[in-house]
Amino acid sequence: MRVITGVLVAVFLLILVDLPGRGIVAVFGSSLGLAPWWLKPVVRQGAELLMALLAIAVVWKGDFRRFGFRVSGNLKIRKSALASLPLFVFGILVGGLIASLITILVGSTPSYDFGSPNLLQQIVKIWLLASITEEIVFRGLIQTYLSSRLSSSFSIFRIQITHAALVAAVLFSLAHLVLLTRGAGATQMAVIVVSTFILGVAAGYFRESSGSLVPAIIIHMLFNVWGSGLQLIVPGAA
Repeated sequence: MRVITGVLVAVFLLILVDLPGRGIVAVFGSSLGLAPWWLKPVVRQGAELLMALLAIAVVWKGDFRRFGFRVSGNLKIRKSALASLPLFVFGILVGGLIASLITILVGSTPSYDFGSPNLLQQIVKIWLLASITEEIVFRGLIQTYLSSRLSSSFSIFRIQITHAALVAAVLFSLAHLVLLTRGAGATQMAVIVVSTFILGVAAGYFRESSGSLVPAIIIHMLFNVWGSGLQLIVPGAA
């Protein structure tokens, strides 16, 4: 019961953090559409980031170090950076295999068009804003909260993964299912969900083992960099 309650509270926290940004964009969408391209993602993810920081400040009395806001100690930045490319490739291969099976079983499905953002837009919206905000929310707020409810762990190739990191990774990957409402099909979602789950587990491991959000943000940024590169080579693949 303690585990179920913890997961439900984590989902509630995600909704609480996510809704204000979506509400602002929904209400002022037409105005934001006429504004500079950077304003909408800044407002959307800025509101999400602010809500996460407010939750830590109010509910946990501003104990930010506990939630990974520290830059001292063994941050494992080099290890997280080196792990990013092989894990990204693994995620794409596994997701692609599942997508191929779906295609065989049900035929081709629609794909969501991510558009063609220029390099500056990708750096600001995807590499920086998305990476930093999502890591603070999922590996900072959610995983840290879950660690107070799920204290056990398991081993993969002698690497200890906490159940809190695993559940946070599942929630992180499932959050991307929102793309279904924008026209993404089953095959495209298979690649996205699998690769984001692998990213979530890896980021969760580095967050837990270092005590800091820094290596989690680094590996998330590099995953998005590799994703942008794959989009150039195979449009619609990631």
